[in-house]
Amino acid sequence: MNYTSEKKMVNDKVIVSVCCLSYNHHAYIRECLEGFVLQKTDFAFEVLIYDDASTDETANIIREYEKKHPDIIKPIYQTENQYSKGVGVTRKYNFARAKGKYIAMCEGDDYWIDPLKLQKQVDFLEANEEYGVVHSDANVYFENTRKLVENINKLNNRNLVNFDNPAEGIILGSYSIYTLTSLFRISLLDNIDMKSPRKFEMGDLPLWLTFTKFTKFYYIDEPMAVYRKSEGSASNPLNKSAKLDFKISSKEVRLFFAKSLKLKTSTINEVSDQYNRAVLRKKFEIIESTKSSKVFFSIHKKTLKDVILLVGCKSKVLNSIVNKIIPEMS
Repeated sequence: MNYTSEKKMVNDKVIVSVCCLSYNHHAYIRECLEGFVLQKTDFAFEVLIYDDASTDETANIIREYEKKHPDIIKPIYQTENQYSKGVGVTRKYNFARAKGKYIAMCEGDDYWIDPLKLQKQVDFLEANEEYGVVHSDANVYFENTRKLVENINKLNNRNLVNFDNPAEGIILGSYSIYTLTSLFRISLLDNIDMKSPRKFEMGDLPLWLTFTKFTKFYYIDEPMAVYRKSEGSASNPLNKSAKLDFKISSKEVRLFFAKSLKLKTSTINEVSDQYNRAVLRKKFEIIESTKSSKVFFSIHKKTLKDVILLVGCKSKVLNSIVNKIIPEMS
């Protein structure tokens, strides 16, 4: 499907399609939806919200907003959870029905705090054709401690330089894109192979890194949204093994793109070391000696901790000794 031509012909009045996924977000979805409907724009926008068969009151709250704002809220109520089946729900159920020239994204447990978010971002992209992605700083709310940390990028010294092409910064972690703050041209999706068999655990990181091949990025140094960080989410699982799996997947994405984008050798080696260390840590955690030596020798700049992890991979006895000597390894 050609998003550049076909989608614009469907409805020229809709300028932005907001894509939102929700699942058991009854405690948060109202705040999320309020952030959408309170947007002040001189153009029409739609909110494509997809509820993946929530078992709580999420769908009923969405129906309430759909009734109040039928011209904006455009939901899909799934009766059977699709994410658990491995379905790419954002692409299949939201991107595919988007009518706008631009796409914004925000999941059901996050929310926008700037009522001019869409207007500011659309104004920038309309005035700067060479840019395809615009995003901003964010505040982070830690659900377990109920603590709000403002200007998270500024606090962590990220995005201090506004690179036109931030691929290396994204891969190394010095440039961060909070998806809930983003807006991008729908035409960029023409560069995504929707039938690609390659599947990573997270969907937004590969998206941004793919876009770096085709367009410039612009960063607005002000918080426009709040990212809710809670234990048990897909990006912050409670289970230690699941956390390691997510970390390995994240490093795998970075390594794949570092190579495919042909970044400098030092960057590829650094990301390769990060990936292999994550794999080695996983083998240490499950006490698996198979190929642990191969992983260890694949690390370019080895540390004493790497050696200790390798020793702990070899047997239950050695693993137990390592954990007693260095408790933080566990």
